[in-house]
Amino acid sequence: YVSDVKIPFGAMVVYDLLPDIMQQATIQTIRLPLYNFFTEKKTAEPSNYVAICRDFSIDDNDQEKLLRYVKRGNNAFISAYGIPDTLGSVLGFKASVKELKLRDTTLLQNFSNQKLRNASGYNFLHDDGRNYLEIIKNQHITVLGRNARKEPVFIQVQYGKGNFFIHNLPIAFTNYYVLAPKTSDYPFKALSYLPALPTYWDEYQKQG
Repeated sequence: YVSDVKIPFGAMVVYDLLPDIMQQATIQTIRLPLYNFFTEKKTAEPSNYVAICRDFSIDDNDQEKLLRYVKRGNNAFISAYGIPDTLGSVLGFKASVKELKLRDTTLLQNFSNQKLRNASGYNFLHDDGRNYLEIIKNQHITVLGRNARKEPVFIQVQYGKGNFFIHNLPIAFTNYYVLAPKTSDYPFKALSYLPALPTYWDEYQKQG
């Protein structure tokens, strides 16, 4: 998920295309814990925060700053397998992470919006697709994507004046699937839910 490598499961392609997607000259990279970043840096507002990583690791201080950032009217897009229960409990969901099984059990993924749906669904063969987001409180949650079992895998959570976009299949944003013809449009459709605003890309979660 690293932004500056060409290996199949790096994220260089998405990162390089993000300025065009967000209609920005550049994308600012975060290399600090969220508490330090939001304390020490002046952020553009409104803006977007994007984290694509295996596990979204934050402590209570990081979480408090992130919640305040979104509550003021900004957006956070997080795609990860592991998402802290502390964050999920505030937003009304729990990330269910299951042990990986054989790839021939892969569940198709798709968007809920008919304009974004793929008629055949999306198959990410290096992941069995069994992880999902269990909705605990759905008052402010909109399901944006589901797996073949109709379980939520991509949700929007309204929080204060802003929104969290929680996605649980980060491998979809890696070079391999961005360049594969059958899945190449998936990451850009997912990111299209973010408004075209100044955007911060979190690299600290992967490289520090």
